[in-house]
Amino acid sequence: MNWADLATPIGCVLLLLLALSRGWLVSGRELDRHTKIWEARLEEAHERETVWQKVALTTEETRRDVADQLRTRQIIDEVVVRTIAATPAPEEV
Repeated sequence: MNWADLATPIGCVLLLLLALSRGWLVSGRELDRHTKIWEARLEEAHERETVWQKVALTTEETRRDVADQLRTRQIIDEVVVRTIAATPAPEEV
């Protein structure tokens, strides 16, 4: 194998892959440290996602409750208006 062949783009990629697989560029300890950091961030992201899902569900339940309360209030208001309209006006003296 000629060393000049390694200067080609394919040769450079192969050399880079070889160096990464052998641990020439990054030590195993450093790779383990980065893996732990990545896993911690991933776990934190999952926790945030769970919190946001709970917030979304609570918000939806609250929206439904408010809509039910507004419908009930509207029915009560309509009954009050009908009652007032059905009440005869006082006679003027």
